[in-house]
Amino acid sequence: MFGEGFEDCWYDVPGVPGLALSGDLSFRGPQGLRKTRYDCNGRPYVMARKVVGHESDVVIREGRVMLHRAVMTLVLGRQLGRDEFVCHRDDDKTNNWPENLYLGDHASNAVDSLRNGRRLRGDDHPFTKILDAQVREIRLALSRGERGVDLASVHGVHKSTVSRIKHGVRRQSCKPL
Repeated sequence: MFGEGFEDCWYDVPGVPGLALSGDLSFRGPQGLRKTRYDCNGRPYVMARKVVGHESDVVIREGRVMLHRAVMTLVLGRQLGRDEFVCHRDDDKTNNWPENLYLGDHASNAVDSLRNGRRLRGDDHPFTKILDAQVREIRLALSRGERGVDLASVHGVHKSTVSRIKHGVRRQSCKPL
């Protein structure tokens, strides 16, 4: 279906009337080949009219057709839902061959981004207000009975930040040594 030898095979993309995808991952519309564009994250797409909505409330709207979603749509033979994520096994957004793609959900995508270092946490995050060592100090001081307001002023953060650390809402990834 895709790859070498399938360059001249065209497949209609479900949910996008008039758009076809070739075996070498090129798009074609009614007027011929479509120019592939790239979003700010480097993901390839084309602009096209696509079917949006549920069976009873169908609307055709101009929008982006992302290449990785179009490939997965063809592989599965159906239109993807909004809650379905197409993830890349090797984290290369330009590698959209079917063997590199898998269907996931929001949770699996988040776990994958943490595992591969795309989502920064703790000391690695550029906007962190408090270091992991300080978080551990705050938790230790709270266990000794010190007041959150006093700890907030010592560490230069708002008292709500200390409260969130105390209740496990923030900095869950910062484990005690």
